[in-house]
Amino acid sequence: MLSKNNVIKTLYFISCAFAVLLVCTRSSFLYPYNNWDDANSYFTMGKGMMNGLVIYRDLYDQKGPFLYLVYGIAYLISNRSFAGVFVIEILFAGFFAAEMFMILKLYCSEKVSLLSVPVLLAIVYSSRCLYWGGSAEELCLPLFGYSLYSFLKFSGNTKQSIPPLRVLFINGLAAGVVMNVKYNMLGFYIGLFFAFLLIYVLHRDYRTFFKGIMIIASGMFLATLPWLIYFGANGSLGSWYECYVYNNVHIYSNFEDRIAVSERIYKLAKKALDIVLKNNPASLFAICGGLYTLLAPRKTFVEKIGISFSVFFLFLGIYIGGGTLDYYAIPFMVYVVLGFVVIGVICGYICKKLFSSFTVSRYFFAGVSILFICLSAFTAYMRTPNREFMAQDKDNYFLTKAAAHITDENASLANINYLDCGLYTATGIVPNIRYFQTNGIAVEEMFEEQARYIREGVTDYIIICDNYPDSIYDHYELLDQWEVDQSEYHFNLFLFKKIM
Repeated sequence: MLSKNNVIKTLYFISCAFAVLLVCTRSSFLYPYNNWDDANSYFTMGKGMMNGLVIYRDLYDQKGPFLYLVYGIAYLISNRSFAGVFVIEILFAGFFAAEMFMILKLYCSEKVSLLSVPVLLAIVYSSRCLYWGGSAEELCLPLFGYSLYSFLKFSGNTKQSIPPLRVLFINGLAAGVVMNVKYNMLGFYIGLFFAFLLIYVLHRDYRTFFKGIMIIASGMFLATLPWLIYFGANGSLGSWYECYVYNNVHIYSNFEDRIAVSERIYKLAKKALDIVLKNNPASLFAICGGLYTLLAPRKTFVEKIGISFSVFFLFLGIYIGGGTLDYYAIPFMVYVVLGFVVIGVICGYICKKLFSSFTVSRYFFAGVSILFICLSAFTAYMRTPNREFMAQDKDNYFLTKAAAHITDENASLANINYLDCGLYTATGIVPNIRYFQTNGIAVEEMFEEQARYIREGVTDYIIICDNYPDSIYDHYELLDQWEVDQSEYHFNLFLFKKIM
């Protein structure tokens, strides 16, 4: 049973998350159309899943099944907006805040740790990499946060406490979930698992070392088992492998491109610099904290190995295939806490020297905590790259105008020449075609099928970007069109209705 103190802390972390995300994410209930982000396609996949369609077999996209399950739950909360997504983001960010508090408390006083949390959230969630909101990487942050906490708890002391096998099992479970959300982030766990198991080796406990490997594998398997059952029962194991594994490796990434090793290293180094420059001051906190971990004499060998290896393999897993999108950098936000540890230790030392006899009442501290939340939310609002979008008049937004043309949610729709723009969400339509959008993976069958949708007049409506064939007028008439100039995106949209 939760104590009163823990309930108050839980409400505090949720309040921090709500205050910061309210002014940072496009998934907020105030901005229901998370436009030009993969999140709309996740929502449509989740919607299809909740309406009896089998993901990958009946609807095509390339992320992992756990992500679509989360979005399916969001759809059940609110079926025509991102309000459900926003609720889930708040809960996940609340978990992340609690984990950051637990990490800080390993090194700092409880009061310093509590006051650091809203500032940390403001810096993380207003970073460029979290521009869109609702990404797979963002939803995995609590998993990374727990794993980093559990690792530091057992590695960050000179006694080198041996982690119980249940800790390895929970981390294996977390790794399995990540593997079934977006497997290129598994590099984080490769580094941590190596360091975790190294503790057993240093204690010469080889029996537990081998047990640990089996326990980790068991956790990952258990996280995958529901999907083996789901896809197996629906006869779509092959579709799962094709869409989530084969196409991502052989079509989406450029890992197989034959370029010189030196050129690949140069591109990776350039990308690392780009991440640092685009995500300041979060990157500055992470770098300072990482360097302190590596260079401080009191830090243990295992701690240094775990942090450095997890960063290295995480970066390699995400970017070795040529990834360039800003939100790919979100997993690195978990290391921001290391910089706050350094500041927290310094602040704690100064406060102890200057105010050793000063007693802070709980009411005064509560007031200071609320002030920190408000200041953090204001700082996040001033820093977030989403303010331009938040100023958008919803009534004059192209998506609102497009949805007004479609009053029947049982109608059929094809989204062609770009990612799902949110029209499925705004209208409540459940797709009846596999290639409901033009995915970022250039699968030839997708282009052929979408050309057929136009040629044969398969759907009641088509929303298409920039170019369309003249043959579209054989079955459709133009309802409306919009010139969209939003941030770095400039395009024309055309909405067609089937001629009855």
